[in-house]
Parts: sequence; C-alpha cells; structure tokens
Amino acid sequence: MFRGYNLNEILLNNKKCEIEYPVKYWSKISEKAKDLVSKMLIKDPNERITTENALNHEWFFQDETEINHEKLDFAKEIDENDY
Repeated sequence: MFRGYNLNEILLNNKKCEIEYPVKYWSKISEKAKDLVSKMLIKDPNERITTENALNHEWFFQDETEINHEKLDFAKEIDENDY
C-alpha cells in the first residue's frame, strides 16, 4: 500500500499517507474493504474513522453473496522489487 523504490521512499509515503492499491494485489479485494482500509489509514486522527464506526462499517455486514471466498494467495508473489 505504501510503495517506493527503497525503504526511505516507503517510509516517506507512509508518513505522507500516500496510499496505492496496486491491481496486482488488490484486484480481488472488494470496494467495501478498500473503503474501510482507506478510512483507517487517514493521517489526521480527527478525520480517521473511529473504532466504533470501523466495527459498524458495511464491510462487516455484507450479504453472503458479496463475500469473495477465493483464496488470496498473493503473499508469495510479492517481489522485493515491488517495494
């Protein structure tokens, strides 16, 4: 999510909260899940989603038909060059 060509770039992007969702890793992740993650990663704590609101986010209350049961086995595909 915080990408860069080296550790310093990754940490700088993390500090600036510059988030990317590369299709290679996020294509099977629902929009509701991405919405929740984005709201939890907002830099300003006053604007960030509260714990209570996060636990009441629509992602937790999805209909069975909305849930992707496909195995997300991308961790082994992550290449050091991607970060």
